[in-house]
Amino acid sequence: MALIQFKNVTKRFDRKVIFNQLSFDINAGDFVLFQGPSGMGKTTLFQLILGFEAVDAGEIHFEGQLLHPKLLPGLRKKIAYVPQIIDWGQGKVIDIIEEFMSFQANIHLTHWRKLLAELMTRFELEAGLLEKDFSMLSGGEKQRMAIIQALLLERKIFLLDEPTAALDTPMKQKVIQYFSERTDATLLVISHDPDWQQIPNIKINLLNQ
Repeated sequence: MALIQFKNVTKRFDRKVIFNQLSFDINAGDFVLFQGPSGMGKTTLFQLILGFEAVDAGEIHFEGQLLHPKLLPGLRKKIAYVPQIIDWGQGKVIDIIEEFMSFQANIHLTHWRKLLAELMTRFELEAGLLEKDFSMLSGGEKQRMAIIQALLLERKIFLLDEPTAALDTPMKQKVIQYFSERTDATLLVISHDPDWQQIPNIKINLLNQ
């Protein structure tokens, strides 16, 4: 049984057709890289999976069940999503993280502070950054913190939208290496960066074909 299944999905915005009868299966443990020109609907693909957008025709199935509003809360608790635009608003980084980890869906994660320290070291972020206002962080720092926040959730499905666009080459390689070692996860990545293709067994989905 496929983890995520698109069956002849059509999506339009006004008169523009984004997807026309798009079909594919994603199995648990797959690493899938979605590529294609700008405007081909790559981000919309994630919005459909998460239920933030609805299909115009066709079906999306998650764990064998047709995606519908009642299924969405449970689905979102299984997915860690890193959007292309990172906007946490204003406030100290640690305060924002603490608030997020206090949500009902996350309160069972009691060891997140230890994991936070380990991940900040791994992705070369100083501990003092946690006391800074998020709005004052650089683009690369924001992107790394968004990735770390997703990892703190300890989920097995990752939707990453251009997750390394603001990173320099050495840090980009660290992020790619980390996810390439996650043999327990299902990874869906949107990226123009060919370096993601180096992950062993990664499947490339060209949305313009």
